[in-house]
Amino acid sequence: MKKRLNPINLFKIILLGLILLAGSSSAEAQAENNIRISLPDSSAYPTITVYIDPTNRNGSPLENLDGDQITLIEDGFNRDLVEIQALNPGIQLVAAFNFSASFAIQDINGRSRFDKIQESLLNWAAQPLDTAADDLSIVDNLELEQTHIESKSNWASALGELDPELRETESDFNVLARAIEIASDPVSQPGMKRVVLFFSPQPESEQFEAIDSLISLAKDNQVLVYPILVSSPDFFEGAGAGKLQSLSTETGGKFLTFSGEEPLVDFGQLLLPLRTTYMLTYQSSIVSPGTHTLEVSIAATPANLEGSREFNLDIQPPNPIFITPPRTITRTPIDETVDNIDQASFEPTSLTLPILVEFPD
Repeated sequence: MKKRLNPINLFKIILLGLILLAGSSSAEAQAENNIRISLPDSSAYPTITVYIDPTNRNGSPLENLDGDQITLIEDGFNRDLVEIQALNPGIQLVAAFNFSASFAIQDINGRSRFDKIQESLLNWAAQPLDTAADDLSIVDNLELEQTHIESKSNWASALGELDPELRETESDFNVLARAIEIASDPVSQPGMKRVVLFFSPQPESEQFEAIDSLISLAKDNQVLVYPILVSSPDFFEGAGAGKLQSLSTETGGKFLTFSGEEPLVDFGQLLLPLRTTYMLTYQSSIVSPGTHTLEVSIAATPANLEGSREFNLDIQPPNPIFITPPRTITRTPIDETVDNIDQASFEPTSLTLPILVEFPD
């Protein structure tokens, strides 16, 4: 006679299985996409340089990373790490203001949303830095554009003098395009992040297509966009907010909201994870042009960290060029008494010619 399984025991078995499955899924999720990888620099090919930003489960930068923890896989094959270097670069940052009447809304003390944004940014600018200096710019949809300002104090002065006519101003998302262009300029420090702080009201549906194009522009130039939606809480969940959230997600930034009633984000803490990076150098084995994949994994506790990135590399065969070769080469018999030309020996038997090897890539 078969014994029937007690329903209570059956429930325990099912519950245990679900717990194990959830734990496994959680561990797998933790091991994915924990490493942001820059576009590999192949200017010194076959030496490749890449910057990585590993983060732990809490989103904080991983500190004290050792080369022995890192595994590099290029197109499915392990590559040896030549060098690892921890860096603390500054940030190439553009504060972009898409002004509209939304910025003019005041609290009971007569302070506008823009007044509070301005104060928060000025407080951030007054904070001392533990890293290299930042490269700062400021631009708006009116007439202000100051780029790559030499000092933080000068940038703060430009921001402090900003006093726009907000109630009569209409938003213009062209300012975002200009901000991304400025942020895309060459950086002055290795590993420096490109960032746009974009203060804006919610976009209308007819502006969505243009924003999609700007997302592609930002991704192509590795610009992180942090949209700060300045509006009423009623618009924090709408389609316009969703488009700004896509802008942040696709470019690697963060989406923030501000109605004037709540404290604004601490910009120092917001940008702190961008001030650390690791520079990795390895020897590539790529010999063909096209799209390639670089995978990076880090042995860490409680779970390994992983990340991957596709990149294009244009590999061309070398082109040897003779330098002033002789027009003719005359060979003469060594022994002129030999009648049979098939048995004769001629000289020179070889000739050394200088060449220049051109590498198109």
